[in-house]
Amino acid sequence: MAEHEKIIISESRFGFPAYADYYHYGPASGKSVPFMLYIGGYVEPLTYRQRMQTVPDVIARTFEEVLETRAESADLLVIPNPMGDDADLLWFREQFRLHLVFDLLPQTGNPRPTTMGVVGYSLGAYLAAALALDQPQVGAAALIGGTEMSLAVEEIDPEAAGSKKFMAYGNGDDPFAMENYHFMQLLVHTAHSVDVELGDGGHDFDDYVKNGFVAQAFAFALLHARAH
Repeated sequence: MAEHEKIIISESRFGFPAYADYYHYGPASGKSVPFMLYIGGYVEPLTYRQRMQTVPDVIARTFEEVLETRAESADLLVIPNPMGDDADLLWFREQFRLHLVFDLLPQTGNPRPTTMGVVGYSLGAYLAAALALDQPQVGAAALIGGTEMSLAVEEIDPEAAGSKKFMAYGNGDDPFAMENYHFMQLLVHTAHSVDVELGDGGHDFDDYVKNGFVAQAFAFALLHARAH
């Protein structure tokens, strides 16, 4: 049974209340326990506020099913995307990293994890890729229906983050599917590696749940979480 806590940052660096859902699984704890992040896609500000009163059951349940096959302890932090309509992506990239490191992680049971993996959906995939490239502790990123990931690569020193593992998942009817291949082309010139898998469905998150890509993304991030 997972321990769950809703983390609320009443005065966030984004100018409005921000929040996340923290889960701990298993008897082990401490910085060596794998710490998984899930970053959601862009939602309208009203939807973002309304979801503060809900729990991300589908995401947590999918992660639990993956974790059961590995029989290990883990932490999971589900972070809804707090990006505003007029936010600059590069500015938001750094603010989100600070939000994670200084606002959210200290309120979890594992404030300084050394083994991290990240899963991102839609615009959350951009933030997931950026975290993998910017944070030494993040060993792997799994990107689902991703948008703008190539911008995350264009803003780094190709050798700065060491060798990280990336996996990109796209659906045949997802209008953003080709972004995966642009991302792959840019990573060819860095120390990192990426594979792309194409499935059935569109851009809706439910489509990625139904075809198994959300579960596969968590499994990939867990397997490769330890930074190389």
